[in-house]
Amino acid sequence: MMTMMKVSHHSSAEDSMKVYYIDDSFFQNSPFSKEMLERFLNKIEHLNQGIILISSTHTYEKEIKHFKDEISSDLVVLQSPAVFDIHGIRGNLRSSFLALEDFDSVQTFSGSCIEYDVEAHTCERIYFDLFPKHYHLNELEMFMDHLEDVLSDKVKNFKKKKDRIS
Repeated sequence: MMTMMKVSHHSSAEDSMKVYYIDDSFFQNSPFSKEMLERFLNKIEHLNQGIILISSTHTYEKEIKHFKDEISSDLVVLQSPAVFDIHGIRGNLRSSFLALEDFDSVQTFSGSCIEYDVEAHTCERIYFDLFPKHYHLNELEMFMDHLEDVLSDKVKNFKKKKDRIS
């Protein structure tokens, strides 16, 4: 059954309308999928308004319904198949792709989502599976600093050995 939806909304200029596109792999019963869903929820935690579009094969209906029930009422959640016009954002959501007006058609895959900023007219794929654990920015910066120090020491030692040989 195809959903046809039209929703109007007036927002202030400082609110940036975000659209997130995911697939139903986030709702599988596996440790990986649960971790990816948690990371996605962390990403949208402070979203004041937005749209979440889910390409679905209708395998995980119970899990998606639970997600819809738990998500903020400020967010519109729509599951495929659907032709929609939400807050002036129009598109066609299918089980294997999203065609959003004024953007190229895209497919999503496990461990990633696509974030649209409608006002800025940008589209970015976000990979939630790049790091095995969720790192806060400070922890990641500390790790990168440590890695830089280790590499710098290795280069210095290599240069010393090279100078002794020469």
